[in-house]
Amino acid sequence: MVEPTSKADSLRVLDELGVEHVSLRTMFRTLKRAGAGGYRDQVAAACFGHATSSGDLSLCLYDVTTLYFEAEHEDALRKVGYSKERRVDPQILVGLLVDRAGFPLEISCFEGNTAEKSTILPVIEAFQARHSVADLVVVADAGMLSAANLAALHKARLRFIVGSRVTKAPHDLASHFRWHGDAFTDGQLIDTITPRTATTTARAVNDPATRAEPVWDPQEHDLSWRAV
Repeated sequence: MVEPTSKADSLRVLDELGVEHVSLRTMFRTLKRAGAGGYRDQVAAACFGHATSSGDLSLCLYDVTTLYFEAEHEDALRKVGYSKERRVDPQILVGLLVDRAGFPLEISCFEGNTAEKSTILPVIEAFQARHSVADLVVVADAGMLSAANLAALHKARLRFIVGSRVTKAPHDLASHFRWHGDAFTDGQLIDTITPRTATTTARAVNDPATRAEPVWDPQEHDLSWRAV
């Protein structure tokens, strides 16, 4: 935290701080015990206790990042995968679930060639199982958006807010475009609905021939989600 560096170079940092420390060999030997000792579970329990005592967990945010390694070859975890920076180094994916204030709640790592959108469910399910949390609203960006993910979140009785793009919702906005044009004012909100599955056509739930935008109702539109 003082100076991010390698494990070997951390001894130099500790020396400069005047902190007594063990040898590098002892450090590596101790790290091997971290997994078996359940350290992650202990840290997760402490984080959960802090988050629940200082706020609520009704809303959580999830995102993924990649960590690259200066390694010449891949291994079981560090693999070459999709890189937004077009890098070809072995990498891992790190999925992080935080509360509405950004405080960490659950973290997991995945093989570097894992698709980002396939990481959200395992992390949320691990968090729920660890702390017996049922009622939760999960917020994620467009990278997590897939029909399978939304269906799985719905099946797990989780509420969610997922980001998308206007260009990906031409059918949802077809009625608005027809009656009001495709120019938007800054901050304008359009509240409509979108079909849950490919078998439910957008026209069936949001008919462009109807001027008024459909107002989402969970009973009336049981095959659609609310789209804002």
